[in-house]
Amino acid sequence: MGAAMRHDGRPAGYYSLVKLLVRAVLAMMLAVPSPALASEAPGRAQEALQMARQAVRQYYEAQAAKGDAAAARWLGDHEHGAASLSWYRKAAEQGDAEAQGELAWRYDRGEDAPRDEAAALAWARRGAAAGDETAIEVLAERYRDGRGVPADLGRALDLYARLETDPDEEAIPALREAGLAGGKPVAPTFALLLQRLQADAAAGAARANWALYTFHREEFGIPDGGALAALPYLRRAAESRDPQAMTALGGWYAAGGAGLASADPHAALAWFREAALTGYSPAIGTLVGAYETGSLAARDPAKAMEWLRRGAMAGDPEAQVALAERLGTGTYPGGPPGVYAMDAEEALLLVNKASRAGNAHAMFLQGLYNLDGTPFARNPALAAEWLQKAANAGHEGAMVALAEMLEAGRGVKADQAKAFALYRDAGMLLRQGRAYRDGRGVTANAHLALDCFLAEFDRQHPTASEAMVWLGRMFEQGRGVGQDAALGLALYEESHSLAGAWLRAQYEDRLPGATLQSRLAAYRAVADELGGPPPALPADPAAALAWFRKAAQEYLDRFEDGTL
Repeated sequence: MGAAMRHDGRPAGYYSLVKLLVRAVLAMMLAVPSPALASEAPGRAQEALQMARQAVRQYYEAQAAKGDAAAARWLGDHEHGAASLSWYRKAAEQGDAEAQGELAWRYDRGEDAPRDEAAALAWARRGAAAGDETAIEVLAERYRDGRGVPADLGRALDLYARLETDPDEEAIPALREAGLAGGKPVAPTFALLLQRLQADAAAGAARANWALYTFHREEFGIPDGGALAALPYLRRAAESRDPQAMTALGGWYAAGGAGLASADPHAALAWFREAALTGYSPAIGTLVGAYETGSLAARDPAKAMEWLRRGAMAGDPEAQVALAERLGTGTYPGGPPGVYAMDAEEALLLVNKASRAGNAHAMFLQGLYNLDGTPFARNPALAAEWLQKAANAGHEGAMVALAEMLEAGRGVKADQAKAFALYRDAGMLLRQGRAYRDGRGVTANAHLALDCFLAEFDRQHPTASEAMVWLGRMFEQGRGVGQDAALGLALYEESHSLAGAWLRAQYEDRLPGATLQSRLAAYRAVADELGGPPPALPADPAAALAWFRKAAQEYLDRFEDGTL
């Protein structure tokens, strides 16, 4: 009988080393330095990064000189003081809405620019008309406070309604709740609304106290606000049994400071519990996390499960999804295995309920189930439908999964342009950079690829090491920068990544004068660092080298395609 074959037609044994490498990449901290080059790598890597930045900057300067407003804005983003302001003004005058919003903000706040009320208002109006959210916010604040325009609560509310909800900001939702009744403003100005809220709060109205708490904490129309001024309103709202306020007060006790003498885990847990008893989803989630991790009390997974079941039975989609994930995996996010008994059938039922309720993460899981064939039969077309729904709801994981399907034509018609748009919306800079490098769904542009890779490196996410590998490839291939394999090698070395290690081995494999033994040693050095049983290699050194080369290239191909 012939060797077992995979769906791609290759012998199953071929992947023994690749599988080992894929498991190892989870650590993403492998370093296999070359003794002759290790001491030079950091300095040379910094030189490469600086050269890449200079190449990108020169590209944007050339584009700005041709009248590209977006390029001028980029230069404003990467300059300071008067130079930054000058580039923003150039972009804004050419109609760039984001630059108009930035100018409005800077003139309004006096940040990196002289404070100028007239200029702030003028640029805010232009930017808001073009839909820029920064400009809209500046203009809304002016109608709220009556600065440069007549105070008008209704106009301010209309503008605030155009902003996307920021989960870290609670004042704007509180303003909408307190300032509207039947879709109409309850007062002509924000100042009169504050007077009304103060009276209601003094009479014990929980939501009035909550609104005043958010306004003071975020200094929203209240310049002398702040944490200390906000805390009394929060206490009164919590004591009136408002679940949102009880959860927020629990957070204050958990963190300590800012008006509290010190953290008080017992008080925090008590407030979270009181809020959870009302069925308030964020409180349930916080309480579950506290019992699972032991952050506020002794670890008690049984209590965590009890609260999750309480929320799920009450129809809370967030609790249903969280419970499903634990029943499906036997643990909580970041937890050890075997914390909970697994029940795939119940997990699936819970995901079905939550997805029907419109929960984005549940719809994402439905997409993965249908894509992977667990527990359903594989149905890529249905998977794409679920992933599209989740992506439309803003789920970034679904955007990436759907983009990968569109890129590969897996279950859907291949569409590189749509895939690129999804990667962009999900903030996947490495995928965007790869697309610009190769012209996948977008016009090939090596400088924009470099910009994406540098931006990912500067974010210092866990993928920053991958960004160094991509930049190394650009130097090795001479894309957007002068071809320089040595600088590419320096970036591979400094990335401390598995891909970088294999690329270094390939570099040493290609060195003039390399011998069969030195080439094998370069690849073995990488494999030895992975630990575990050594791979079963052919006895013949030349065949062993061919095996290493094939396995390494397979890994690097998957690295570039994002299919690891």
